[in-house]
Amino acid sequence: MWHGLTRDASKVTAGLKKQGDAVYALGPCRIYIPKRYESAAMADIGESVTFVGIYAIAVGDYYAVDTIPALMATVPTNINTVKIDDVDYYEFEYEKGSEVIANTKLVQNKLLLYSIDSEIYSKGRVPGYLSYEDIAKLFDRSGEFGGMRLGANKAVMAMIAMTIARSAKDGVTFYRHVIKDKSELLSNPPMYVALRNIGITASNTTAKLLGSYFDKGLTSALINPSDRNEGIEDLLRQ
Repeated sequence: MWHGLTRDASKVTAGLKKQGDAVYALGPCRIYIPKRYESAAMADIGESVTFVGIYAIAVGDYYAVDTIPALMATVPTNINTVKIDDVDYYEFEYEKGSEVIANTKLVQNKLLLYSIDSEIYSKGRVPGYLSYEDIAKLFDRSGEFGGMRLGANKAVMAMIAMTIARSAKDGVTFYRHVIKDKSELLSNPPMYVALRNIGITASNTTAKLLGSYFDKGLTSALINPSDRNEGIEDLLRQ
């Protein structure tokens, strides 16, 4: 569930129709993106509207998520600002026949990959509609749409997703350590931390002291000291 909606891609695609290079609404629908996309160079809301293809689209009581690392153009009927879980989102409304995606022939943009990485991974600002599994897939199509295969090694992206996902109870414990099965992805979703937050994401004292944000790293090392050496630390001491 998100924003009172149930995730079901089949219900959403049934309300859309592709004709030529555009996607049209067969009935009322909405698209949601975080308002902060604008300041992160991931959206431009003006006379024309473009946004990165990491969004939620809703038809009735159902929603689906797209994870395309490219800018899309749209022609909404109305643009609203709504607050969901204390985060401001743009809500694009469409009537029957509206162009939801104005052109499916998307242009490659390498700089956009940096913006996505900075906003979602480095800063930990994950849109609420993305699931734990979605986070590891954001760059799966980076070769096609960004000209760089950042998601070629799925294990690396999965490790990054695992690193920033934490227990919602304390904000520190790895999320993968608190869930027992896949059903808890819905009933007990994670919270996310910034990958660049060295005080939380570093797993050993050496990394905390040698990484960025020394003050935070030092504080974390004092409050949460390591109880064992890691392999990289032993190598550095040789």
